Amino acid sequence: MKTTEKIFKAAAAVVLALSAVWLTVTDASARSSGVSARASAEMDWKVRKGLHLSAGYELRTKKSLAGVERHQASIGLEYKVCNYFNVGGEYIFIGHFNSANTFRPRHRLSLNLAGQYDAGNWNFSIREKLQLTHYAYDLNEFQDVPNALQLKSRFTVKYQGLKHIEPFVYVELRNIFNAPKCSATWSETSAAYTNYQFLGYSHAYLNRVRTAAGFDWNITRAHSIEFTLMYNWVHSLEIDTNKEGTVLKSLYWKTKHEFPLCVGYKFSF
Repeated sequence: MKTTEKIFKAAAAVVLALSAVWLTVTDASARSSGVSARASAEMDWKVRKGLHLSAGYELRTKKSLAGVERHQASIGLEYKVCNYFNVGGEYIFIGHFNSANTFRPRHRLSLNLAGQYDAGNWNFSIREKLQLTHYAYDLNEFQDVPNALQLKSRFTVKYQGLKHIEPFVYVELRNIFNAPKCSATWSETSAAYTNYQFLGYSHAYLNRVRTAAGFDWNITRAHSIEFTLMYNWVHSLEIDTNKEGTVLKSLYWKTKHEFPLCVGYKFSF
């Protein structure tokens, strides 16, 4: 009975959190700041000691909850090599909707390597995630890479000295290794690019910095909820060419600021 009551309380907390997100993002100032919401559910199955199989679903909204930005489903496997090192892999199907609400599916494979160390009530961890994303729709290959190879590097600090709550903060850097690269000359006379040349997929750069703060609420050993507030600094080189790749229309760096508010439920067994 007590467990059931805790689950109902957890569900109520999720509803209240999402309501708070709604009130925040419907404010006029939030509409222009990049605030969005994410909600997820995950099952974690302990197959045997050290080996875990997981499956999950996540919903992401566009800015100010103005429609669905993506649905994604995942399945993953993780193995605890020792107390200090984990290795795992994951497949994610992403059903993405662009600004025109056009459905654009993606397939993502990732390899995770993570190390952690406990110092009293503090836990320090580093995770490296190498991911390959295939964009399974028609795109202009002179301005977008069809198979993006990226590396996410995350450093997390978590406090585990409380009974049910575990606060955490982390910072994550994301690098892309095979973005499109080109060369061109800007002509002041014609106000256009000349001598354009596509140089392949060899442009590597830091394209996102993410910082986050939140807490895990361990309701029982089987049920937990994670609340997270993120900030994303996203930096990308925007290339606009014709479909034949013969004319460069524009070339510029674009920076975005995003503020996702996230809530996730996890069932472990």
